[in-house]
Amino acid sequence: MEVYGFSNIIEIDKDKLKYTDKSGVAKYVYFDECRSNWVKHVNQSGDFVTWDGQPYKNINEEDTNCVGQRDWFADKPYFEFFTTPVIRFEIIPKRRVWEIFMKHWKQRYYQEFHKISSKLSDCGWSTLDLG
Repeated sequence: MEVYGFSNIIEIDKDKLKYTDKSGVAKYVYFDECRSNWVKHVNQSGDFVTWDGQPYKNINEEDTNCVGQRDWFADKPYFEFFTTPVIRFEIIPKRRVWEIFMKHWKQRYYQEFHKISSKLSDCGWSTLDLG
């Protein structure tokens, strides 16, 4: 899995997410590819269940707009996109000395996290909420 900070994200549009890699080179996450990989993951894993507890499988790409997953409650909140390999964008905290003793230090990053989620939604895509 490749891991980058939220600050590596340059732009999100209806087809793709543009970001810079560790060398500063612009790269792309294509949402159609992510959706296809997401559907394969759900259909093959058996980890997902419906509201009535039945295995959730045999979904079609046309039935979902999900391109990855997100978790605000992880140690470093993140978005993962189902590229090959999976790409994760996470908070790279710039913790201040006094925040060592504060359990809610992440709250000042929530606006940035929400902005990514909202932009994906505005472009017609979603991510599974893990937390």
